Order: sequence, then structure tokens, then C-alpha cells
Amino acid sequence: MELDNRQRLLTVLQILQNETDEENELSIYDIKERLKQAYGEDLNIKNAILKEDIDALNRAGIDIDENIGERGKKYYRHEGLFELHEVKLLLDAVSSARFLTLEETSVLVEKILKLKSRNTAKKLRKNVYLDGMIKAKNASVRYGIDHIQTAIAERKKIVFQYGRYNIEKKFILSHDGAWYTVHPYALIWNSDYYYLIGYYEQADDIRHYRVDRMRHVQVKDEKYRPQALNIPEYVNRSFHMFTGDEELIRLQVKNELINVMIDRFGLDADIRKASEDAFLLTTMASISDGLVNWILTWGSKVKVISPDHLKDRLKEESRKMWEQYNI
Repeated sequence: MELDNRQRLLTVLQILQNETDEENELSIYDIKERLKQAYGEDLNIKNAILKEDIDALNRAGIDIDENIGERGKKYYRHEGLFELHEVKLLLDAVSSARFLTLEETSVLVEKILKLKSRNTAKKLRKNVYLDGMIKAKNASVRYGIDHIQTAIAERKKIVFQYGRYNIEKKFILSHDGAWYTVHPYALIWNSDYYYLIGYYEQADDIRHYRVDRMRHVQVKDEKYRPQALNIPEYVNRSFHMFTGDEELIRLQVKNELINVMIDRFGLDADIRKASEDAFLLTTMASISDGLVNWILTWGSKVKVISPDHLKDRLKEESRKMWEQYNI
């Protein structure tokens, strides 16, 4: 029995993709045996032909590594486009993404695992944990993302409804189901959720929306002219996805929180020693409920120095908390 050249070449590639990796290699003899298992023991194929196939794959840009073993025997392997740690990063990102349903996550995990050999995929699968993960219940998110990406690429307006869950766990549309008309500028991933950043026509303002809270996203035929907007700057300014007026703030912070502050405000924040156990941080931030609540999470380890109205908001919130526990 003889194989068509193209069929043989594709089968050799599949064998190398499925069975070889950083730890597993195959000789020409091994590859021939795999071909016989697939097409029958009477398969007639020369070693030189298989070596030519491997050379053809390399010329086509598909990297097939050749290694010399004992007694000069040659072995071949295909590690794939992605390295092991890169595939692990993709798996972790997909597993933790809250905007994906459990079913969507499982499908994506299996697709990502195909980037590596069966042996490596088996090992990686053991380290994927989905049980107990907080996952979306709305399977339409992926369609919303697709529509938004299309609209951004073609600079077309989108319309959608928006909402949130109430205390009864029912999803309620905002403004009695009113439709939002938005010029979509960018999709960003923040804290395991996707957010749309765009110009909201009804309010004449730049805003952001959690994609999993958007419903019935539609792309309009009407195009828009985008405003100049620095997306990274907007993301940094929209602290914890809460917007407000941006001002210079000064915080006195215990030294143990230095990395927390750098993670939140970046290395560009002005940080100076205030005492043996504290430092003074000066940076621009949006004065918002999000900022107030975030500062409160650190208790007495963070003290607001200025502005005064931010100090007043923290005092008022602290007073309410004190009264709540001293009835």
C-alpha cells in the first residue's frame, strides 16, 4: 500500500504534533510504525521519504527539531508555536475569566490543550481547576464581544441594554430597559471581567460598561468619528472602575503596604519617607466611592493627608461604620 504524498505529509505532521514535545521524541522508525498503525501493516514507505517530509515541514516554517541520540540515531520532535509556560498562562486566564460560562470555559480549555502534544496536554489538564470557580450564567457574552470587536474595527456605533442583579438575584435592565447608543473605542480585561470603553451619546461622556451586564448588543450601520482618548491613561484614572474628578491626593502609608501602593498607582507615583515605619505617597487619582472604599480596606495603615474633602468623606463613612456596630 502507498499513501498519497499530501496525505502522508499531513499524517507525519499530526504524529509529530500529537506525540512529541520537550520530553518526547520519535525516530524515523517510530514514525513509520505510527503510519502502519493508521494505514495498515502492508504500508510500503522508505525512510528517506519520511526524512524528506520532515525537511519539507521545516522549509514550510513548521519547526521540527532533530536530535542525535545514542550511536548517532536521529530523533525528531515538534514543540509547537507556544512554549509550555505560555500555554499554562492561557489556561489560567481562561479558567479564571468570570465572563465565560463553565461550558465555554471547558470548550476553550480543550482547544488550548491541543496546542501541545497529548502527553503534555494530559499533564496540563490535571492542573486545570474549574469546580467551585465563579462563572457567568449568561452565554451571550461571547456574542456581545464579537459584535463589539466588529464595531470597533469598522468604527460603527452599537446599541444595547444594560442592567444589574437585584437582591433576589434577578437581572434588572437599567432605566426601564432603555437602549444605550455608544461609540465603542476599546475592550479591556480588568479583574477577570471584560469592559467596553466608549462615548455614550445620551450623556455626551466617555464611560465604561461591563460586557457581561450588556444585553442584546447590536451593531448599527451608522459610523462614528472617534475622539482622541488615551486608553491606558483612562484605565489608570478610572480607579477600580469607579470614575470621578481627578485630583492630587496625598496618603501616609505604613511601609508594609509599599507593594500594594505600587501595584495600584504604579512606579510613577511620588513616594517619600515620612518616618521609620511609614511613607508619603502623592499621586493623581479619581475621587470616588471606589477610592474611599479601597482606602478603608487598609484600616489605620493608610491615612489621607489631602485633599480635605476626601478626608471628610472617609470620616463620614467611618462614623457610619462605628454607629452600625455600636447600636
